[in-house]
Amino acid sequence: MTITLSSAGKVILPGAGPSWSGTENLLTTHMPGDTYVNNLHNGDFRVNQRYTSTVTGNSMVVDRWGNSHGGMGTRSLQLVSTNQFPGYYIRRTMTSAGTYANSTSFEWIVTQGIEGANLYNLNLGGSTTSKLTVSLWVRASLTGTSGILLAVQNSSNTWFYAYRLFTINAANRWEYKTVTFDVHGSTNCPIPPGDRSFRMYVYVIGGCNTGYQGGSENTWTSSQFFANSSITNFAATNGATFDVARIQLEKGSSATQFETIPFALELKRCQRYYQKTYPYTSPLGTQSINGAHGVTWISRYTNQLGGAYYAMYWRGGEMRTTPTVTTYAPISGNSGVVSADTGPWVDFSIAGTGINTNHYRIVLYRTGGYDYMGGAWLHYSATADIY
Repeated sequence: MTITLSSAGKVILPGAGPSWSGTENLLTTHMPGDTYVNNLHNGDFRVNQRYTSTVTGNSMVVDRWGNSHGGMGTRSLQLVSTNQFPGYYIRRTMTSAGTYANSTSFEWIVTQGIEGANLYNLNLGGSTTSKLTVSLWVRASLTGTSGILLAVQNSSNTWFYAYRLFTINAANRWEYKTVTFDVHGSTNCPIPPGDRSFRMYVYVIGGCNTGYQGGSENTWTSSQFFANSSITNFAATNGATFDVARIQLEKGSSATQFETIPFALELKRCQRYYQKTYPYTSPLGTQSINGAHGVTWISRYTNQLGGAYYAMYWRGGEMRTTPTVTTYAPISGNSGVVSADTGPWVDFSIAGTGINTNHYRIVLYRTGGYDYMGGAWLHYSATADIY
């Protein structure tokens, strides 16, 4: 692929042909450091700890990115590797047509929540004039109107919404889109608390029915207006596809070059929200001891024959909040149990747990029926994310 740099400092991805339209600004460069241009994590979808290629329904697609919908057919989400972009794109394919089931039917192609603690640089709700810009590449099998929806929560836990729309002009062609929002206090944009809770969401709109249509573009309101009546239902056709790549949210009134974060650093950032003990390229439930935690049994004189108390600190560092944890037995691959050495390996139940933002504690008891217990092994997954 030939990449042409125009005199205006923009990269042109073969826009002269039928497969591409638009340019991506390269005037601003940035070296990753303590401050990041992109307020979204994993905007090029390279980090995929779950190591799945296709998911269905309301679910996480890759790290930090999920799909959500209500009353609009069935779909699959696929992570696609491509040399068209450095990284990947996410494709949503309708497996049954998504006709609006009720007035509040909707679809977010992809969505990400942002912690309040990570929003300080956007000056949301501030007294000075502030703007933020969302940029992305999109491709759909249907033409029509899509857009970006932002939701911000204030200190009273009230959500405010604002949307900007864009047009997909040609089917099956990559198009570069940017939309800019006013986010200062005089526009009614709230100031979110700077804590660990998700206080802002970014949505790529796949459609919403009349119950969520109203208001004006770039206008913040506590009413749940996600778009206006011009929005297209991109889920209405069986087999319809919608692709998203290189999505960025940044401070300012114009889009800059997409910020590529080194993979090891992006993985570390994502592990605040999701991590596992399996090797990166091993899906959950893989029958493998590689990476598993080992538990040594401790004999004691109680009514139990022996027990183990074991605290595991999260391998990816402290998590955003107390995560939801699932254990896996490395020998069988079954979930909710551990592998115990009783001569033969068996699935063994956990007697008690304790979970915190920086560790996971388990308690195991070996009761009657086991004359020998050589120890136990377990994998886990831990998630503090949401879609």
